[in-house]
Amino acid sequence: MTKKKNTISKWLPYVIFAAIVVFSIYSTYRLDARNQPKETTIPTATTSETTPTSKSSNETTPVSTPASSSGMAALYSDASAIDVSKLPDDVYAIPLNNGVPYFTDEELTLDAYEYYSPLDNLGRCGYAMACITTDLQPAEGENRDSISSVKPSGWKSYKADDVDGGWLYNRSHLIGWQLTAENANKLNLITGTRQFNVDGMLPQEMAVANVLKDYPGIHIMYRVTPIYSENNLVANGVVMEAFSVDDNGSAISFCFFIPNTQRGWTINYATGKAKQN
Repeated sequence: MTKKKNTISKWLPYVIFAAIVVFSIYSTYRLDARNQPKETTIPTATTSETTPTSKSSNETTPVSTPASSSGMAALYSDASAIDVSKLPDDVYAIPLNNGVPYFTDEELTLDAYEYYSPLDNLGRCGYAMACITTDLQPAEGENRDSISSVKPSGWKSYKADDVDGGWLYNRSHLIGWQLTAENANKLNLITGTRQFNVDGMLPQEMAVANVLKDYPGIHIMYRVTPIYSENNLVANGVVMEAFSVDDNGSAISFCFFIPNTQRGWTINYATGKAKQN
């Protein structure tokens, strides 16, 4: 009996120590489990098992069905009804569709991509569309290259002393370089006035860039659609749409028509020729 008690006394400290270790590990696991964030279901987004990856600045990722015909038909109809010749000189952006983007549920995605329409038979750009994430933005320290080699439809060089920068027209990106690092892409550049490019488009582009900066994991559906009248070579303007998918548009949601006009100038949208008033 004495020998058995001595054996128990010998091993008892080890048993107690082991029990303390097991309890400590179990408690830590439970605490970690409680602190893990819960998954958020996004009912309006369509997802797949494809993981978005970053791309180089000259790489374009196509998508098979980028835009819904029903949403685009309404967009073109509403935007084409705007007569840019009757707009005041100081109108830079007009809310379209009450500011609600025309994206359909099928177009919303959590997969990062870019799509640029092929040029039509007149050499004109079509719409550009993307699900933008920080992975698509220019890398830190990346610089823009020259775009002077690209001559969009209707391109003319007009010196303009009354225009900031000294030139009437800019090569205007549909999707800004700061969003997808696309630069000298002829499918992404149209003939736009300085006012259109800087006062109209840039504030919307910066709004998207700021949301990406504040919420690095966010996905923003983005589409820019040039609106032409018949066979005109220069667009009357563009429709800009943005919608943050992860939070159903809480971070950003807009739809604007940006008129391609310039204070003090009259533009011939059929040819790109212009004259100072």
